Amino acid sequence: MSQPRRLADVDFAAVIAADPLLSKLAARAGDLPGRILLVGGAPRDLFLRRVPRDLDFILAAPLNAAERFLEDFRSGLEGRLLTFDRQGVRERRLVAGTQELDFVLVEPEGLEKEIRRRDFTLNALTVELPDGSLHDPCGGLADLGAGLLRQVTPMAFLEDPLRTLRAVRLLAEGVAWRLEQDTRRQLKRAAPGLAACAGERIAVEMDRLAASSHFAASLALMQRWGLLAAVAPEAAALTGVTQNEYHHLDCWRHTLAAVAHTDRLASLAAPLADEGVKPLTLPAGEDQLVLKYAVLCHDMGKPATRSTGSDGRVHFYEHEKVSVQRLRDMAARWHFSRRRTRRISDLVRHHLRPGALCPGATGKAMRRLIHAAGPDLDLLLLLSLADNDATRGIHHPARQADLEVFCRRLRLVAEKAGEELIAPRPLLNGHAIMRITGLAAGPRLGSVVSGLLRLQVEGEVTTRRQAETAVRRLAGLREEDDSRDPADA
Repeated sequence: MSQPRRLADVDFAAVIAADPLLSKLAARAGDLPGRILLVGGAPRDLFLRRVPRDLDFILAAPLNAAERFLEDFRSGLEGRLLTFDRQGVRERRLVAGTQELDFVLVEPEGLEKEIRRRDFTLNALTVELPDGSLHDPCGGLADLGAGLLRQVTPMAFLEDPLRTLRAVRLLAEGVAWRLEQDTRRQLKRAAPGLAACAGERIAVEMDRLAASSHFAASLALMQRWGLLAAVAPEAAALTGVTQNEYHHLDCWRHTLAAVAHTDRLASLAAPLADEGVKPLTLPAGEDQLVLKYAVLCHDMGKPATRSTGSDGRVHFYEHEKVSVQRLRDMAARWHFSRRRTRRISDLVRHHLRPGALCPGATGKAMRRLIHAAGPDLDLLLLLSLADNDATRGIHHPARQADLEVFCRRLRLVAEKAGEELIAPRPLLNGHAIMRITGLAAGPRLGSVVSGLLRLQVEGEVTTRRQAETAVRRLAGLREEDDSRDPADA
């Protein structure tokens, strides 16, 4: 059994006095005919010597008086007050500059019920304003010291299945180390209901998991407890899908291993450092989320494309295309933005290309890959490194070394070429090509336009004159027609 941890000795009165916003709220507490309680993650995090991320409060007072109190407090701060009323719970968010304070308004007699509406006992700790006195009605302090995650009521997960993902996050972040036995049973029972939660709410929790350095551990817990099948059945389907001699793990364990590499970004990116190229900036914020979701989704198409050849070898032909389809299904459910979905899709679509091209790629092939990856080239290279290093089948050490050298070469070529390779300026527009070739708008013209862009990216065409010659050739004009402008016919 784990030894109890030593919690911080927190002087909450001093904490309140030292925080500009909390001290202002405490100073106004006498204006409210009721009680102000700080609740949730803030008291918990202070005991764990962590900086609180959220400030949540309960205002236990006649509702009209609580509304007037918040409006007066907002006015003094020149902030904004947002309303979130749902399922009979009156919620308000006060936005003051870069800070946000969340309030739940309840009648005085409803205070105990509101506290017991919390998800876990360690989130039901409350601190009274202004004096900083601590209240622990659910035994949360003892559970926090023991690293134990315990639901406040047996119905906590069934009332809101999203709390199951919150449990995973708290365990992954080390807020708790283990689930109380009955809490574990209730979590597994509530897992299927997670599929009915709003996609936006699921995405918020998944983003917080992906932004941590424990995403792989979180996914492993989700898979073990049936949560992954509820929110991302495309990923859960990877479990037990065996691979070929290039892999030492099945599809799911390979994916987890690749995600684990992105949890250690500095180590993953180290091979990309080179004296001849600018240092790589480690992905953060949205870039980090795009990378981690791409790694999670890169092999989602393998279950549907697995086949066995006449020689007994296992293949996954064009699995990257199916993976993009599966990713888009997931992104639609979670209401990802179009930009995020497109970026992840592009990474998944191209994730095999660096490994397929190295070590002996031609300059043209390298330029085509750099153009296809665009501004997300570094993310694609990190995905490729994570994928390959999680493979560890035959030829792995040599392949990994070759890939690292190839990735450095790609970054060097990309830096020297600059924006003209990533987003080349067209040498001829569509109207000019129509005039030169005599083609009308349609698929054939589109093919010529695409062909000209490819030649520009490859460095074969660099001037307008070369472009005019190229589009005539691409359009299939006879050699003797090369100097004839269709507009003169």
